[in-house]
Amino acid sequence: MLEEGSRVLSQAKAVQDKARSIGDATRDLILRFRSHCFRPMSGASDQEIPTPSYVWVGPCRGATCEVCDRQIVNGETEFVIVARGREMRLDRDCFQRRVKALL
Repeated sequence: MLEEGSRVLSQAKAVQDKARSIGDATRDLILRFRSHCFRPMSGASDQEIPTPSYVWVGPCRGATCEVCDRQIVNGETEFVIVARGREMRLDRDCFQRRVKALL
């Protein structure tokens, strides 16, 4: 009975590890290819189509701050600002300075 319980726990741990690995791979794909989702649109209308604007905050996967050119370390907080079809990556200090300058 104890051997069976040990085997089941071992299998559950393996499934958790596999799920975590799949989640990490999915997150990496989303971060790598998400810029393709926000291409500007044009068409037959004379009206300008508004582009989405947002701020994404999360762990960095290896980027450079576009304000100070400092390498943002993997796992460090990264701020991605998207406005007017442009994407800008900042580290925490530069993001806080930008927010203070706007206020």
